[in-house]
Amino acid sequence: MSQMLSGVDREGIIKAVAIYLVVVGILSFCGGIALFGIGGMAGIFGAGTAAIVDESGLTAEERAAVTGLAGVGALAMIQGIISVVLGPVMLVVAYGLFQRKAWARQGVIIVAVVGAVLSLIGLGGGGLTSIVTLVIDAFIAYLFMTDEGIKTALSR
Repeated sequence: MSQMLSGVDREGIIKAVAIYLVVVGILSFCGGIALFGIGGMAGIFGAGTAAIVDESGLTAEERAAVTGLAGVGALAMIQGIISVVLGPVMLVVAYGLFQRKAWARQGVIIVAVVGAVLSLIGLGGGGLTSIVTLVIDAFIAYLFMTDEGIKTALSR
């Protein structure tokens, strides 16, 4: 890894990761609020209609589709809560990187690993977005764990 990045300024990497965390943190927070609201509405709608559907004479597949909405809503709410919490944490870690604080290195590793795990289990948006986010977050975590130049730059 060090050979691949031999000519790259570590200060530039730290700044780029900080900017990345600011952008992703803001998007995560805003998206989390939306997911929490939409998930809550879907969950309430799904749970409310589940009782009505039982007596409506619908087929089993139709009942499963309507009641499944409550489960999807709950998952969206969980992802929304995680995103609402993770967004501000990313902003704090980005601030630490801009200030070259030693604790920011561990913060980046934690935030990147959490982001990679969320992408891996499919809570990161699905499809190509999850794959790209997984690769970026895993690379950032690996880089901040292993690169001596970054460790030195953030150990002041």
